[in-house]
Amino acid sequence: MKRSEYSVSRNGGSKRTYKPHNIQNKKTENPRDDDTKGLKKAMVVLPLVIIIIIICALIAGIRQYTSLKPDDDAGSSMQSSEEKPTVEENKLLLVVSPETPLPSDYKLELAAFGDIQVDRGVIPDLEEMMDAAAEDGIGLVAAEGYISEEIQHKLYQNEVRRITAEGIPENSAEEQAMRKYPPENMCEKQTGLCVTFKNKDNSSFEGSKAYRWLMENASRYGFVLRYPEGKEKDTGMDPDPALFRYVGAKYAKKMKTLNMCLDEYTAYLASRN
Repeated sequence: MKRSEYSVSRNGGSKRTYKPHNIQNKKTENPRDDDTKGLKKAMVVLPLVIIIIIICALIAGIRQYTSLKPDDDAGSSMQSSEEKPTVEENKLLLVVSPETPLPSDYKLELAAFGDIQVDRGVIPDLEEMMDAAAEDGIGLVAAEGYISEEIQHKLYQNEVRRITAEGIPENSAEEQAMRKYPPENMCEKQTGLCVTFKNKDNSSFEGSKAYRWLMENASRYGFVLRYPEGKEKDTGMDPDPALFRYVGAKYAKKMKTLNMCLDEYTAYLASRN
């Protein structure tokens, strides 16, 4: 019998031969092999996890961007609209006078500018002009803007009383009053497109540095002197060196080039049609 074999007999019964396990033939479990396998798995899984995380982040970012973008665009459009409103084209060359009263369907869109009110479409250019004047060292003040129908009526009545108090007949007084303070609905100050300026020191405006600056630069911002001296036959009004009317830069520059007041320019356009 080989040394590696042995017999066992139970109660004198037949013998069974057993062979011991061959230790050398059994595969030995090495801890390093497990570590290597785990590392390989990690090297495969980890990049997949990172890719999945990146994809999820991109999807979330795209969803957030697309959900916010319309609101942002709408907000930008609204803000842009609020920062740069415009005056309706049909208002720009509107002439209001005793001969051509304010249209009954005229729509006011007033907004505050300092202590006065003007058409909201005037504000961007008015603000820009005031800033430019300040940068040039001009002490310019917007003293008066829109005037209501009630106030205009009172101004006209007060002027009539003042003139009649000087001994002038009422009919003549009314005609004279109209040249400075027209009755309600016959004055362009009710359009919200007129601004009366003054100097910061309240000195005489005619011929002042501020007046000269406006005459040189106002057209760039859409303003023209509404009742210039020497144009009384065209305007039907007494000269007013402080009252400027907004007509938009396009028309203001043309009027300055042609040396025309608003009444002349509208008549000129009508003659060409």
